[in-house]
Amino acid sequence: MTKYLHATNGKMFAMLFDLEDYATTYRATRDAYLKAANELKLATGPYKAARDAYVAATATYTKSLYE
Repeated sequence: MTKYLHATNGKMFAMLFDLEDYATTYRATRDAYLKAANELKLATGPYKAARDAYVAATATYTKSLYE
């Protein structure tokens, strides 16, 4: 009898809560996040290079003012 109740409760729970519904949403959200994270990673390279060039140029200019 206990096994029957446990099995019945398990089936009822499965009907009320379907993990696959959440998995589909999770996968779609994860894919969007990974795409955005990759785009950010690709965009920061040129930004960092430009920043470093600006910092070097500013340092050289500032040094020339005090020589």
